[in-house]
Amino acid sequence: MSPEYEGRGVGAALARAALDEARTANLRVLATCPFIAGWIARHPEYQDLLYQSRSRVSD
Repeated sequence: MSPEYEGRGVGAALARAALDEARTANLRVLATCPFIAGWIARHPEYQDLLYQSRSRVSD
């Protein structure tokens, strides 16, 4: 993102909109993007959307 847009809430607005859409669609989120992962960590009301692996496969 260009520095002139930092601190204006653009990323937060995009994160909230995407996560709200995921909630509406009953989807889980695998937060591989550091920004989204950090944003969810700071907003506990969205932590229920995080994908939890239930696999018991091991090497």
